[in-house]
Amino acid sequence: MRFPSLTTLAFLSVISSATAENIALGRPYVAYPRLGGHKATNNGNEAKKLTDGLRSAKVLWEDPEHTVGWVDARWPVQVVVDLGKRQPISGITLGCGAGVALSSKRVHIWPGTIDLYVSDDSKEWHRVAELTSLNDLDNEILPPLGNEYAYRNISTNRLRTAGRYVRIVLGTRKEVFLDEIEIRRGDDALLSWKPSKPGVTGDKIEKEIIRTDATLFVSKRRHRMDIATILAQLEDLPEEKAAPIRTRLTALREKAQANNDTPAEKRAILPQGEIGREILAEQAAVWREKDLPPLTIWQTTAGRDPQWLETPPAEKDPRLSVHLIRGEDRTATFNITNASAREQVLTLSIGGHGDASHIRVRSLEWTETVARTAIVHALPDAEKTEGGHRITIPAGMTRQVSLSIHGAGKDGNNAGVVRIAPADASIPAREIPFNVHLHPFDFPEKQSLHFSGWDYLNKWDIARYGVASNVMRPFRELILDYKLDLPWGPITLWPKGNFSAEQTYATPADEPDTAMFDTWVKEIMPTAHGYKLNISGRNKDNRAHINGVHHDKDPEAFDKRVATWLRFWEKHVISLGLDPAKFSLLIIDEPGLDETSPYKEDEAIRAWVEAVKKSGVKFRMWMDPVYHEPWDAWQPSIDAMDELCLKYSHLVTHGPRYVDYYRKRSGKQQLSLYECYPIIGGFDPYSYWRLQAWMAWTMDADAIGFWCVADTGRNASFGSWNNGLNTLHYCPLFLDAKEVVPGKALEAIREGIYDFQYLVMLRDAIKDARGKGVDGKKIEAAEELLADAPQEVLWNNRALAEPKWLATTEIDRTVADRVRVEILETLGDLAR
Repeated sequence: MRFPSLTTLAFLSVISSATAENIALGRPYVAYPRLGGHKATNNGNEAKKLTDGLRSAKVLWEDPEHTVGWVDARWPVQVVVDLGKRQPISGITLGCGAGVALSSKRVHIWPGTIDLYVSDDSKEWHRVAELTSLNDLDNEILPPLGNEYAYRNISTNRLRTAGRYVRIVLGTRKEVFLDEIEIRRGDDALLSWKPSKPGVTGDKIEKEIIRTDATLFVSKRRHRMDIATILAQLEDLPEEKAAPIRTRLTALREKAQANNDTPAEKRAILPQGEIGREILAEQAAVWREKDLPPLTIWQTTAGRDPQWLETPPAEKDPRLSVHLIRGEDRTATFNITNASAREQVLTLSIGGHGDASHIRVRSLEWTETVARTAIVHALPDAEKTEGGHRITIPAGMTRQVSLSIHGAGKDGNNAGVVRIAPADASIPAREIPFNVHLHPFDFPEKQSLHFSGWDYLNKWDIARYGVASNVMRPFRELILDYKLDLPWGPITLWPKGNFSAEQTYATPADEPDTAMFDTWVKEIMPTAHGYKLNISGRNKDNRAHINGVHHDKDPEAFDKRVATWLRFWEKHVISLGLDPAKFSLLIIDEPGLDETSPYKEDEAIRAWVEAVKKSGVKFRMWMDPVYHEPWDAWQPSIDAMDELCLKYSHLVTHGPRYVDYYRKRSGKQQLSLYECYPIIGGFDPYSYWRLQAWMAWTMDADAIGFWCVADTGRNASFGSWNNGLNTLHYCPLFLDAKEVVPGKALEAIREGIYDFQYLVMLRDAIKDARGKGVDGKKIEAAEELLADAPQEVLWNNRALAEPKWLATTEIDRTVADRVRVEILETLGDLAR
């Protein structure tokens, strides 16, 4: 299928803007859903700053004089400029900033798309161009998200259109910052421009810009970026060697831009299409000119992931070594770069580890992110063959291979090799030393650190968030395998039934239907450590209510209904042989989220807390407070909670008083941690996903959580495999309607749970050693390690340094493994 080129709609050729009049200067504008709203940039002059002709010389989100900023805006942000009359339009420029805001600890990305519309009456709108694509053709390519601030004039002079109103639609969700809008006047001949098809009304634009062609859009963006990256590498080559590569890349750039064929593969897996492979072949040509061998086998330093199109270092002898205990899973990874002129097919086999049935071989895939970065996080199994596993590497690409080892077999050091045999006989086979040290300890049947992922799997074979109905069962099996043991259920699991005037159930027919709940606890999640239910205890006005009865209008009726409802469910839970204390009730989600009125939920929480207490049920109350100053909230509501779930990022950034406020509660209330941030650039598996477990240890918490194991951002463009335009992706695995594939994030969560267990084992071993008369010096060394280990992992090596959680932040990602191996050795010393 082909899509029409934007050329036919709005632009024909490039013109100079040196003398073009800025017809937006001083013109009025409006914005949807609101104008600005970011507290760091609001100064009351938002209605003038974008067309006043003044540019910022500062970081945009630190400059209220010139910047209009939007925060947590309902996607998309739209700005409409009124030019006063129908005008010929040849170009447009937006001054935009992106990068990491160290002051607010937030990540700001470029808009994924900037769609331009024109209208003569502000009622019927015609889409004429997508600005980021045109900018990349003639200006410096918008860079991928990095650790530093970047400012760009996102611009084009290819427009050939006309209208009185220009509507700028920024495909973003979290934050966007602009300091100026320029619209350039074209030749008067453009006043005769007419749209080629009917327009749309403003309320329809939001749906129109959700691209069914997202894979095509993102692949063309990747092609432009890769060509720019390789062209930059030519500066290091003699001109006689660079020239032919440059000529081919220039031709490929034109070919890629002209291509409007929807890719056959809807997943944005790299390389994308035949054009993507042709571009990578030129990367291979550059590498050969730099004397790289056909295949380079290498490992990154400090545990980081390889970068897309990264030139491998001078080859060293890679070695794979894994320490683990019985019943746990750990990984070893290495990279293979193909600098030859053709795709290479390799056979990977494992020697020295028996039949290697406890070792899973994965051939990782590269995918796109909305931050314009390519990440290597998807962990599909490598294809099995008679001789081992097939690994395929296109010319010019690096393939990462992961070996996932399950702790089984003979204790001690097990020496082996990974054999790599190319099908191309001209390339020699290789062997990589591969040692697995199995320590004589067992991971317990019941883990000490529990894992919640807001899965909301409450019906068989029913789609939920990004989980298609046909993959629900394998999805469930996968998240259970990765240690999720605190499932979440929506309020629909506990219907409220029909209340009488006396606030009771007059007949059995009025009682709640228990069928869905029974399926949940008996079939879907029968082995859970505990169950979480979101009971949605408020309405949009933050008034406590239950089935239409509001506490502020009739507190007695409210209390009676709550008691009737909860007592019914407690009785039913007991009838199933379950302990009511295994069920935790979330009354109001994230109280304090609205920074302008952080305590507005307090009255609703108070009403529910008092009603639940009066009911006398044994269910637990659970809260995830996000107050920046929790000591100013209504303390009895916090005190009444059995469980407090704390935001990981707040513990990192809010200072000692905040941490101590909650840490002092650990003896009275059960603490857990969670995080809820769209993983726009993939986020670092180590610091974001794995280290939450280490932070949990420092807070004496017994659970971690991430929103959400199923939330792909409700991405219409092929699940979590295509996040090039998806600003709301949270999922730590790869989902679509075809299959369920783990990701490095999910693997890191599980490794964190294992790490936590090591700390528990060391604590228990110290206690046992004291009772058995073990050498005091050994005990003293073990105690010192237990005290120092979290500090070493979290802080001494800047693992949570700003900008935290980004894969581009330079930290040592091997520290947690180094420390856990030291714990294993100490456990061995205490046992001897």
